[in-house]
Amino acid sequence: MEIKLNKANENIIELVDRLVNAKVTNHAGHCLKIILFGEDRLNNCEDCNACCREQIKRYREMLLEKYLVK
Repeated sequence: MEIKLNKANENIIELVDRLVNAKVTNHAGHCLKIILFGEDRLNNCEDCNACCREQIKRYREMLLEKYLVK
């Protein structure tokens, strides 16, 4: 049973990564904080690329927390 659970989680991780990549690609050049979470852009955002990387990581972790089987 544990082997099936591990395989299911591997598949979920692959699907989450594909979803994240598709969303990021479709919204290239836009603030991902707004796109992914519906939050306001930071007023003092000095490094948009670093902020977007953080939002991608946050979005991926949120999806994995929601869908991985424990």
